[in-house]
Amino acid sequence: MTDKKKLDKAIKLHESGEFTVAQIEEMTDVSKGSLYRELNRRKQGAKKADENNSQPLQAK
Repeated sequence: MTDKKKLDKAIKLHESGEFTVAQIEEMTDVSKGSLYRELNRRKQGAKKADENNSQPLQAK
């Protein structure tokens, strides 16, 4: 499994709320630091997308 696939799986497991971070680490071989870094990256990406969508349209 590629690192991206492992990370995607870890994110899905985390979002399910059914597993502890320790269990996710064991199941996916993704470290806690990598998991939280990716969660934060995706959160920031979603936040930027929301900001871009909420900007009023500029008259030309």
